[in-house]
Amino acid sequence: MHKRIVALGLVAVFVVPAVAGLVLAVTGGNDGGDGPAGPKATATTDLTDTAQELIDRLSAARKRPLHLVYTGDLVASPDAGELTVEIWWMGDLARQDVKADAPQLQQQSSFVLPSGNVTCAKAGTAEWSCQRSAPVATASGKPEGIIESLVAQLKGRKVTKAKAAVGGTDVDCYTLDTTAGDIVCLRDDGVPVRFTLSGSELLATSIATDVDDGDFTLPAEPTELPATPTTPTTGR
Repeated sequence: MHKRIVALGLVAVFVVPAVAGLVLAVTGGNDGGDGPAGPKATATTDLTDTAQELIDRLSAARKRPLHLVYTGDLVASPDAGELTVEIWWMGDLARQDVKADAPQLQQQSSFVLPSGNVTCAKAGTAEWSCQRSAPVATASGKPEGIIESLVAQLKGRKVTKAKAAVGGTDVDCYTLDTTAGDIVCLRDDGVPVRFTLSGSELLATSIATDVDDGDFTLPAEPTELPATPTTPTTGR
């Protein structure tokens, strides 16, 4: 997988800089709260009011079926190829595809399913390969929700909000206190329509509600996670 995809943090339970955590918040499945479409974000005194507002709006957007497509340049050079991020939400189910032309087509799909998380990859004309992914866990051993992951990344960070327009739509743009000044812009309903990640921009090119069970079909049978070795105990 091209290094730029890793830098953007759009795959593999899906993270690196703080805005990448926003993509994770948008794409995540059930966060362990009430109802099939995820919980309300939990308020925390470690977040600024604007950061909490951003989390609340992303959480609200996650509560309905959506099929989102974002496109942008893979790197600053326009000759480096195009990056496409495609997202599906439906109840507890979530899927995120990342496609990059660099120089051959690279694809990675991340699934949040009732049976657990699965990550699949394909390079060029090779066959798909899938592997189960370990969920993030809290200190108590319980799976940590997507919104909780985002809260952790935004703690102590300054977030500012400004009005803007994207494709003729009025939006609120939230700028994060990161080295690159990463930005996410939301419509009135909380759906992200633009990300600026480490200086590269992703724009929403399609927002639809046609989502069904077939969108969450794995392209290959997943292999299981390797067993965690146990450390033998010795008597004193």
